[in-house]
Amino acid sequence: MIGDTADSSDEVRSSREREEALAFETASTGKSPSGRLAAGIRWLLFLVVLVFVGRYVMVHARDVGSVPVPSPWLFGASTLVGLAGYSLVAVAYCFVLSRHGAEVSFPRMVGVVYLPQLAKYVPGKIWTIVVAMELFAREGVARRVALVTIALVMAAGLLANVLTTLLLGGEVILRHFGPWTFGIALGSLVAFAFPPCFYGLSNWGLRLLGKEPLSARLSLWELLLVVITLVVTCLLTGTAFFLLLASFYPVSWDQWPTIAAIFLSAQVAGFVALFAPAGIGVREGILLMGLQGIVGPGPAIVVTGVCRLWQTAIELMLAAIGWIMLRHAPASSVAEEARGDSSS
Repeated sequence: MIGDTADSSDEVRSSREREEALAFETASTGKSPSGRLAAGIRWLLFLVVLVFVGRYVMVHARDVGSVPVPSPWLFGASTLVGLAGYSLVAVAYCFVLSRHGAEVSFPRMVGVVYLPQLAKYVPGKIWTIVVAMELFAREGVARRVALVTIALVMAAGLLANVLTTLLLGGEVILRHFGPWTFGIALGSLVAFAFPPCFYGLSNWGLRLLGKEPLSARLSLWELLLVVITLVVTCLLTGTAFFLLLASFYPVSWDQWPTIAAIFLSAQVAGFVALFAPAGIGVREGILLMGLQGIVGPGPAIVVTGVCRLWQTAIELMLAAIGWIMLRHAPASSVAEEARGDSSS
């Protein structure tokens, strides 16, 4: 009798979590009239960006010439450095999650973090978060903990990107892209200078969703450690892009700060452009604008196109590694119980 009651409560809890996940997904994608209007506006903005980039490519197509064969050593080095840089994101997730009272091992975290990245090419930026929350749930992490962890690491990554961009090429970035970068940096700094601000907003959002607020939280110094880790990620990925460019066209190490800053600013712009799946068009536009003064319009078009393929290949490699880890790396007892409950 007691066992039947426990099984019934587990079924009710699992059913409730599925209903909450469906409600979160429906509310996020927006199936109401206002949601359809917002989707229409997003598509319009996306088309405008694509037209701008397409027009640039057509105007400067004659400058492209023949695409040079990349240096295999520099191209391979850029890929390895990029893999190392992006892998640090999983380290940041492990650390933040542990401070929120849950745990996922690093090998399995690679899968939890990078398999959802494949969903970013689906219109609507929410799909990456939806898939990540589902994978966290399979690892035995409560959805409220997963949601706050994802939000914190994303905010820390945005802050790290902006700070590193301004550190490496603040003058160039401001000249090309305006002072709005300082606005993003200032807003992020305010949120992270006062941890109660972030957790206050997070717990307020959890209450609106009918979730229990988080009691475990990171201190200011722990938040700064996460940001520093992600700054290292930015430095490595910026260096990886510099090596990618150098594998095609001659550039000097004196230009490394500016080139890395242009790449990172493109990442920021693609992230905050909610209308563009995976930042398509937006990232390319920033790279074209920044690189044309360094290598010329034609080479800028070549490297911008190669960069999209190169980054996608790195994400696919990390997703493949993560998929293997999720299948073969040992899972925690909590994760095994969570999968047992979902299968029953």
